[in-house]
Amino acid sequence: FPKIEYKLQSESADNAYTTNAPKDAGSYTVRVTMSENQNYKGASATKDFTISKATDNAWQTEPSVTNFTYGDTETNPVTYEAKYGNGNVVVTYKKQGTEGTSSTTVPTEAGTYDVTVSLAETASYPGLPDVSLTLTIAKAESSVTKAPEDAKSLYNGGNVQLITEGTANGGTMQYSLNNADWSDSVPTGKDAKTYTVYYKVVGDSNHTDSVPASVSVTIAPRSIADASVTLGESLTYNGSSQTQTVTVKLGEVDITSSCNV
Repeated sequence: FPKIEYKLQSESADNAYTTNAPKDAGSYTVRVTMSENQNYKGASATKDFTISKATDNAWQTEPSVTNFTYGDTETNPVTYEAKYGNGNVVVTYKKQGTEGTSSTTVPTEAGTYDVTVSLAETASYPGLPDVSLTLTIAKAESSVTKAPEDAKSLYNGGNVQLITEGTANGGTMQYSLNNADWSDSVPTGKDAKTYTVYYKVVGDSNHTDSVPASVSVTIAPRSIADASVTLGESLTYNGSSQTQTVTVKLGEVDITSSCNV
């Protein structure tokens, strides 16, 4: 079989020949070599030829985007097909409302991005006008990974914790006693009664807020069986009414009262 080799006409060195057939526009020389064998003599011949630059180019498939949700494994949300130079198409992304330059890296953070699809002119084909698109990466849903529970607190006269702290994925747990005023802090109560504690996840930049839920909890009344009662100083009869103090201590609560005797 003959050996077929190619080189650019502008290259003069013999070792510039390669067996890879050219694809780009340009002026080339092809050399065909037949090695000598027992049946015929060897021979070699060359021929110049030209690959002309394409005169037209177009989007065979117009560029378009596929929106996705944060956390999805989307590696190429932009689809397109150019008649020539499809492998040289450049796609850049820039988050709306941010400073800085565009990037060819597919974004992963939730948000809205300006997308530019471009194909520059080369020696082999014309370029194509830039195409501007918009990509939206939606926020994923946050979730409660461990719901708060009744702390089973006992009345002690002061503020006590109403619930055990919950945990969240994709945000921060918040709590409320009226489903209106929210805080990161675990709520407390003082009076022995039943409370409704609302909780939700406030999503981070990549997650939505969760729908509020609630748990009913109770501060149990304390038994006075273990209370201590202390009288004031001893009184001595004087024929008149006198004042005596009585102090009742129950946990952290001191109740002092006065009475005439």
